[in-house]
Amino acid sequence: MTILPTSEGKRAGLRHCTDDRGVIAALAMDQRGSLRRALAAASGKAPDAIGDDELTTFKEHVSRVLTPHASAILLDPSYGMPAASARADGSGLILAYEKSGYEATEAERYPTLLPDASAASLKAAGADALKVLVYYDPAGPAEVNDRKRDFVRKLGNECREADVALFLEPVTFAPDAGAEDLVTGKPERVRATIAEWTREDYGVDVLKVEIPVAPAWLASDLLASREHRQRVLAAFRDAAAATTRPIVFLSAGVDMELFVRSLELAAEAGIDFSGVLCGRATWKGGLDAYARGGAQGLEAWLASEGVTNIERLNAALAQHAHPV
Repeated sequence: MTILPTSEGKRAGLRHCTDDRGVIAALAMDQRGSLRRALAAASGKAPDAIGDDELTTFKEHVSRVLTPHASAILLDPSYGMPAASARADGSGLILAYEKSGYEATEAERYPTLLPDASAASLKAAGADALKVLVYYDPAGPAEVNDRKRDFVRKLGNECREADVALFLEPVTFAPDAGAEDLVTGKPERVRATIAEWTREDYGVDVLKVEIPVAPAWLASDLLASREHRQRVLAAFRDAAAATTRPIVFLSAGVDMELFVRSLELAAEAGIDFSGVLCGRATWKGGLDAYARGGAQGLEAWLASEGVTNIERLNAALAQHAHPV
């Protein structure tokens, strides 16, 4: 059974983030340090040569061109508020509340919230929902994981008090795993991670989760094997069976073709998922366009290939996703 929030504020926020069917067809554009590095790599510059204004500009163009095709957009308060203002009418706003993001450097990868922000202040700034990323190793040291559990409990209580919906993005990691185990062990790590953070005491409303197999397992030639395909489908079923919260999938930077294939496999496995929060798979081709042609080049790429990407994703969601 999927548990939905009972408070009107949380429910209204989630409604603002869904399409007409009640599916979350959301665009993710909350990258900060990783976006700076990606823009630097595309332009042949050092990361510190990419100014804050370029992050803001990139996000603003992505929001303006793509949110007419998205039920919501995930942005960060640091560089994304102009993009929030540029989003299409009717497109919801999810604000990232974490500071650490994808560039965690310490071994334990403890989550950190933005300073001088709160669930209440972000809601007052226009957020329909908040998102927080937490790195999690199910087999990690007990004292590390206990500290993360306490963090999420406090976060959940804060969101309850502010009456704002909470998306939790638990990203698995395994610092002691070898290369083979990173692939073969991923299904169980994702399942165990979902099982942990779906618990009622954390106050999570939606889980933003990884595809429960490594991208290498999604190769067409491997999936042609009945045995391998059944193994992949079982991974989806086991992961989905662990949750009592709605789940949406993150793209983790894979190409759109591979991400859509993942959603098709989720549907083939017979699981209920409520949509996506899809970032780089939609807009990463715009990095080179921006490096070559500036804002004008980015706009042109977004209006053609970017829109094509998101419309392809929406078609898959229309066929396979279930309402929240």
